[in-house]
Amino acid sequence: MSWTQENALKRIFNVFKRSKDKVYKEDIDALKILNDELNGSRQILIQDNLLFAKLLCYCLNQNLHDKGNIKSAIKCVGDILKEPLDYHIQMFQMNLNNQDLNQYFEKIGINTDMFDFSKNDNHKILSDNEKEIAIKLKEFWNYEKVEKSFYNTANQFLKETENYI
Repeated sequence: MSWTQENALKRIFNVFKRSKDKVYKEDIDALKILNDELNGSRQILIQDNLLFAKLLCYCLNQNLHDKGNIKSAIKCVGDILKEPLDYHIQMFQMNLNNQDLNQYFEKIGINTDMFDFSKNDNHKILSDNEKEIAIKLKEFWNYEKVEKSFYNTANQFLKETENYI
């Protein structure tokens, strides 16, 4: 049950508490049954979507650490979930390409943390490796490759039964 639903249920309980003379015991018992049922269905929904729940908890924890409060953490995760999967795969593709490029530059002797095009050493390294750099850029992760790999990885995680513990 979300916080909104929980607050709505509390509000109904409070209405009945304020007007005790007009409320029957059966009304309160019915509300308690509804409350128990909603809580039970919440647990079943989480168990049916355990992988999502684990990742959500991880994201909330990370965002709580970064943002400093739970409301901002929840809003951030909500914003993330509103983006289409295609957007996230594109961001993943960009990060993979950046990672590969940085690793390649380090391999050929360019420090990407303090890169300066005006330094002769960097300019010489770039010109000496021009053909290899052009080939490397063509071998970058394209969207189709990233999308296919992502779906394969996601399906693998979904198939592993120990992920549901």
